[in-house]
Amino acid sequence: MDADNRNHSEDEALAALLARVGPRTAPPVGARARIEAALLARQAALRRGWRLRAVGWSGAALAASLLLAVVQLQPPAHLPTLIVASADGASFLRSDGTTRSLPVGAAVTVGATIHAGAGVALGIGDGGSLRLAGESVVRYLPDGAFELAAGAAYYDSLGPSGRRDRAIELRTPFGAVRDIGTQYEARLTEAALRVRVREGRVEVEGASEALSAGAELMLDAGGARYAQIALTGEDWAWAERLAPPLPIDGATVDTYLRWVARESGLSLRYTSAIAGTSARATLLRGTLPPLAPVATLDAILPATDLEHSIESSELRIAYAGSYSDH
Repeated sequence: MDADNRNHSEDEALAALLARVGPRTAPPVGARARIEAALLARQAALRRGWRLRAVGWSGAALAASLLLAVVQLQPPAHLPTLIVASADGASFLRSDGTTRSLPVGAAVTVGATIHAGAGVALGIGDGGSLRLAGESVVRYLPDGAFELAAGAAYYDSLGPSGRRDRAIELRTPFGAVRDIGTQYEARLTEAALRVRVREGRVEVEGASEALSAGAELMLDAGGARYAQIALTGEDWAWAERLAPPLPIDGATVDTYLRWVARESGLSLRYTSAIAGTSARATLLRGTLPPLAPVATLDAILPATDLEHSIESSELRIAYAGSYSDH
């Protein structure tokens, strides 16, 4: 059969099928309005970070305004359970109408509200950590975001294992803060939101541009104000004290020193090639003392051939053993 005859036969078959089906039944009054309302709800839910699934419609059915449009909201899959990684005093959470304490190792699930005592750090999956200053209040929202209601939060997207966690959204009364692989602090007062970036970049709702390391934003009813800040100092000390401890058993001294430097806002420099070689070749045993990372240096390095000093925001590591160049 040539192409013309084949096309003619297909046309005749389609015409016969349409004749048997008959004209399309018109949808009931109000169906179009219901479908439009469902679509608007879908768009609003997407803006809140939810994922929607349309059940039972095809593209052709939408175009024809069929009778039924079913939209089902689903929360993001695989939201991690938060684990208390470190604590500086008593903290507690409220969830499902109950209140319980938060010791190290306790789990925090979606929907819970965390009330920090003197401070608490929450490990997110096996990646980063969210640290809350004393008297802070944060809620873990069903869409995976966090809501800061009082106090200050510090987010580090890189965990002690070296794995970088997913980006998070921290919502505040002044707008949302979104990280782009970072360390940052967000602090609420009665009249303003202060965001300070230590590493990476952060997007803040209401700011004209993303903030980079060393930038500070103050956002209040009068608008946004920007300033430059130091990456070390007392302003960061509370977050450093809450750093989840590095598992050092079997880790190299170099891995430990890089963790100390990053948690303290310092750059790491070996003063000689042999210092670097020694750090990379020496393995540690045991666990870290419950101190701020930089304070553990005095406990760890005396058992090695290395010594340290801190100058101009630089952690300097020198070789203290004896060796021969020959």
